[in-house]
Amino acid sequence: MNKSCKIKRDPVFFKGNSLLTIYINEEEVDRLSAGEEKSLSFTTEQASLRVARFGEGSNTLQISEGDSVRVAITPWAIWVYLLKLLVIPVFLVYFELFSPLTSLILMIALFTLSNMLLKPFKLLKESD
Repeated sequence: MNKSCKIKRDPVFFKGNSLLTIYINEEEVDRLSAGEEKSLSFTTEQASLRVARFGEGSNTLQISEGDSVRVAITPWAIWVYLLKLLVIPVFLVYFELFSPLTSLILMIALFTLSNMLLKPFKLLKESD
């Protein structure tokens, strides 16, 4: 028998304009835009839920029948975004610490590492 839960994404300006991919038990099931609410189905008693966008992810949350989940932005997301947009490129290119190719490789590595470790989205269970 299918179980269901609700998921809602906060209508925020920052990081809110693109679709988030929703994963249940590591399977892509749907996409969610800013301010949108959807009902998700799963077949097990409990399931793991997470969202991702362009390599940026969220925490993994265990859900069960009737749960209501909210997708929010973490407090540090704006600072990570500014770090990736301004600080890393300026530091590596402007100060000419490395050759251009080495700077490019370091930027790609630092972007990838920040996407993996600093998750800008947070899943929160809400009580009805």
